[in-house]
Amino acid sequence: MLIQAGWRDASARLMFYALQAATPIFAVLLILLLWAFGRTSGVLLLLTAIMLVIASLLLPRWLLRHAASARRARIKSEVPLFIHLLVLLFEAGLSTRQAIASLVREGRGVLPELGANSS
Repeated sequence: MLIQAGWRDASARLMFYALQAATPIFAVLLILLLWAFGRTSGVLLLLTAIMLVIASLLLPRWLLRHAASARRARIKSEVPLFIHLLVLLFEAGLSTRQAIASLVREGRGVLPELGANSS
């Protein structure tokens, strides 16, 4: 799913893994703060703690899933233009390899998602 979101380099993966590790730690700290300064009963604090831990474990995956679906939607909107440009380059006499290389090299302004991370 990291690749679908466009997070291919090591720094992006490191940031995601750091977020995935840090959210439960922050949830535990928040639970400790609620326990130390809150005026809630034990059962309510326990339920809040369980919900915070579950949410902190799921939040990074939700964010990654949202980023991946947003990028898929952007790519989906670029595909018709990509096909039209490809047909145009075929009609101009370029081979398949030359046409795709030309789109990769010079199409980043027109097709930002399809041209990103291609080098």
